[in-house]
Amino acid sequence: MGVFVNQERSHQAPLAEGRQQNVVQLGSQKMSAMPITAAQWSPAGRSAIALVRVYGDLSRLSSSAQQLFHSAGQVNWTSLPEKSVHYGHWGLGHVEGVVLTQIEKDVLEISCHGGTAAVENLLTSLQGVGVIVQSWQQQLASRKNYLVAECTEVLTRAVTVRSAQLILAHSLEKLPEFAADINWPADDQSRNEAIRSVELSLKWWETGRRLTEGWVVSIVGLPNAGKSSLINRLLGYERSIVIDQPGTTRDIVRASTAIGGWLVHLADTAGVRESEDPLEAEGIQKTMATAGQADLVIYVVDASQSLQMADVQLSRQFRDVVVLLNKCDLPMDRDVLQQWPDALPISTVTSQGIMPLLDILARRLMRRGPAPDVMIPVTLRQQSCLQKVLTALKTSDIDQYLLAKHELASGNCSN
Repeated sequence: MGVFVNQERSHQAPLAEGRQQNVVQLGSQKMSAMPITAAQWSPAGRSAIALVRVYGDLSRLSSSAQQLFHSAGQVNWTSLPEKSVHYGHWGLGHVEGVVLTQIEKDVLEISCHGGTAAVENLLTSLQGVGVIVQSWQQQLASRKNYLVAECTEVLTRAVTVRSAQLILAHSLEKLPEFAADINWPADDQSRNEAIRSVELSLKWWETGRRLTEGWVVSIVGLPNAGKSSLINRLLGYERSIVIDQPGTTRDIVRASTAIGGWLVHLADTAGVRESEDPLEAEGIQKTMATAGQADLVIYVVDASQSLQMADVQLSRQFRDVVVLLNKCDLPMDRDVLQQWPDALPISTVTSQGIMPLLDILARRLMRRGPAPDVMIPVTLRQQSCLQKVLTALKTSDIDQYLLAKHELASGNCSN
């Protein structure tokens, strides 16, 4: 019977279950010892090496547990010295080569082959001797607190180094420290400073959400302006079909990349024009809807053609737009240059202007970085809890202040 924990499921469920288990465990800690748990800490799926971490007092396991590990030194794996490393074979039937590392008194790491079967067999054998198999989120929540586990889980979903650095420095380090400080401000000046600090944190919520979700940039323009060629240049590979015929792109073509260290989802949209073709007309409707919801719009103008009033009118419909004058490798129309004197000339053929465009996009998406002392909420629950803290500070409600901070740390605050 397999007990392999599915780590591909929703990241909220393991945390919620871990939070419930943590409450039960803390309530009964005085009556009984904390349970012994095991979880896979390496990414799900096949890899060269997998890592299973076991928490708890292993000496409480039955004598039959000792038969699971065999080494040349005949060591008892349930009572290894701290900071010691041991190689041997694990299992009673199917034997697997493993390395045991006793990190701390009650923290054991087991490294084994990265195949899913090897990890499942290891966890099954541990469960057979009384170890509780959990997800790594549940295990971390029971060891630390829910907020630390929550921020760590968000950190694992960061796909760029820059996003991970912000989550680590401004969420994982700052938020638990803030939640742990339950002292009410000593005077009005201190309270006002606390209010400003939380207000500033809440202003960074949209950025915190995008550190893992990413920003959406829509590429819009008239047919044959070079939108598909542009997304291919930005991605570095042929994502969109490029044909010198209006109406080629009829649906939204999406692709993700990193720009300036931030996750960006690009959307190549259908060329906007009057069309009697129902499929093309539907694509144009999707174009306007997608662009209206985007964080930023790139409007591409074919600068080699005469000025089109449709370009002028359409480019003005978006609240945050970067206008590009494409095909600057060809003679550019004077009226087009006069209409957009500050627009960036680019060529998707020669790549002229592509690097400056990437710099512009990075600055527009993240106009400035947070100050060193700013804490950034990265989940809707954290944002909701901080809003409760702010309300309590403004109304001088000490009881609600303490409750909101407890909810922030424990995970009981609803979003």
